[in-house]
Amino acid sequence: MLHSTEMSLVLGAKRFLEWRHSKYMMGRISEYPVLAALGGEVVNMQQIRAFLRVHLKDYGLLDFDASDVSNPPPVDTTWQQIYFCLRSGYNDEARTVAASSNASQEFAPPLNEWITSGGRVSPETSARASYELDMMLRTYDVEGGAGYEKEKMLVYALVSGSRSLFHRLREDYSPLFDTDEHYHWFMLASIRDIPVGAASTVTHAGLETLTLSDLQVYVNTSGPDEADRLMYPYLLLLSIQLIPAITYMFEEYDIDAAHVSIALADHGVLSEVAGAAQGIGMMDAYGKASHITKQYGSTRFLPHDISMALEYYAQAAAVLGGGRLAWPIGGNVGQQRQRNARLKHVLSELLMTDGGIRLLFGFRGKEGELARFFPDVNERIQFLHEAARQCQEFGLPGKVIPLCYQVCKFSELFSFLSYFVYAV
Repeated sequence: MLHSTEMSLVLGAKRFLEWRHSKYMMGRISEYPVLAALGGEVVNMQQIRAFLRVHLKDYGLLDFDASDVSNPPPVDTTWQQIYFCLRSGYNDEARTVAASSNASQEFAPPLNEWITSGGRVSPETSARASYELDMMLRTYDVEGGAGYEKEKMLVYALVSGSRSLFHRLREDYSPLFDTDEHYHWFMLASIRDIPVGAASTVTHAGLETLTLSDLQVYVNTSGPDEADRLMYPYLLLLSIQLIPAITYMFEEYDIDAAHVSIALADHGVLSEVAGAAQGIGMMDAYGKASHITKQYGSTRFLPHDISMALEYYAQAAAVLGGGRLAWPIGGNVGQQRQRNARLKHVLSELLMTDGGIRLLFGFRGKEGELARFFPDVNERIQFLHEAARQCQEFGLPGKVIPLCYQVCKFSELFSFLSYFVYAV
């Protein structure tokens, strides 16, 4: 089974694309308000039909606008209504349309099963939908598509979950997927709960089923579009390739990469989706996100804004410790150890920059920022010792005395300095 967090990301990406499509429909409706005839309280089904009036404007009067039900117009929009309801996340409306139309009544139970089960239909339902879709495709080849709307084929493909039939749709009937977002939504809606990276021989009712790996392979094979380079990391995120997405973004969009890294760590998903399919271990994933966050703080804010750099350095340590759960407690022992080690390392770097000592240890009686991260005085003194040793190692003995004055009691100063005198 897909890990629950990973499947949640798949469903979240699907819902995001559904929301995007709903917004797109409203945009199209606003372009043709008279034609769309969307009035009064806007409910989902009214929105779908208003969109279809615009989308199918060349077809003339549509069936749901016909006043004479005994003599309906030649265009039956049943399958367009079902598909665009599903595409926009309006599942209840899709069920209602399927059950109320003569064109789709036989399909209503399988569709209801697919919606209710989250795509995990019975082997019998999957096999039946696959058989029907295969027959449609054969007729499509012979008659040039006469009698079958592309939306009907897509809806049957969703219920079937057949990997081979889907690839046939993609390769031989590419106009069915006129945008990358339609394609990604279809893939995300078709993914079954089987392991990421599992062999494609995993079957369901004798049929190979679509996996998240299929979508990831497609995105990786397609690569970035030079005309729209920001689309590629967007598609990587939609295919739940989180580390490759932020790594790619960091090359040109470092501000986005840093903040996405922080958000992913804060929501605890990096360890869940590092994944064998990406060849990235859990600590490698956290380490990459932490490096991107720290690098952004360093290149954007040092040396002119050390206080802002501190915030990103602290976030970099938190990322390595498992995100916001690392503050002040949380995560497992290993994560806490990673966070503390990273925190001491990055704060020591700041100490060696101009203004670092004053920022962290305070000035003229004002408490410094270090107390935020190490509330216990003994922890701060221990950090002082470690930082002072680093100053010695890096050939910065002039930093040692200011460090002592800021943290140690005056009585401790001479014994502290003598340690370094004898150590040298």
